Amino acid sequence: MHIAKTVTDFLLFLEMSLIVLGAVLLFSEIVYNLNLPSSGFIRTVGVKAYWDADLKEEANEIQWGTAYIGVPINITLYLYSVSSVRTVLNLETENWMLMNSGGEVIIGPPDSVSFINFTWSYNGTALNPKDTISVNMTLLVENSPEAIDFIINNDVSEFTFVISITSDEQFQPTSSF
Repeated sequence: MHIAKTVTDFLLFLEMSLIVLGAVLLFSEIVYNLNLPSSGFIRTVGVKAYWDADLKEEANEIQWGTAYIGVPINITLYLYSVSSVRTVLNLETENWMLMNSGGEVIIGPPDSVSFINFTWSYNGTALNPKDTISVNMTLLVENSPEAIDFIINNDVSEFTFVISITSDEQFQPTSSF
């Protein structure tokens, strides 16, 4: 009888362990496969954005594809200065809109969302008229409990935002002889 109780207790323990393991795996599956389709619109002033180094395919919109929690998405743009003077570039993101699976706006349009990071590789180098530089842009949805809770609790299913790249034209004094 004592052996039967031990076997029963062991089987009960094994069953509970499998239930807990299943729940952990299910949660991991939800978190690690949490993904958000995303896109960005590009607005430029004093510079034009292109997909190719030959400046043939202008970039007005970025289809980032599916953003997975904690996995950066990288793209390269070629920026061509249409300014008539030496210029430095500025970047801003704005009009962030997060939508739920019903297409309703959850957040929008603030100038940023705290758990989605957008960066670029531009280092502030001044561009002369008609100069072209390549810049890498990175989009990252943070892998944090706050971000995951917000996304799940609000049924966030996609997001969009505007990338604004502008030139800050630099005054160039003329040479005096």
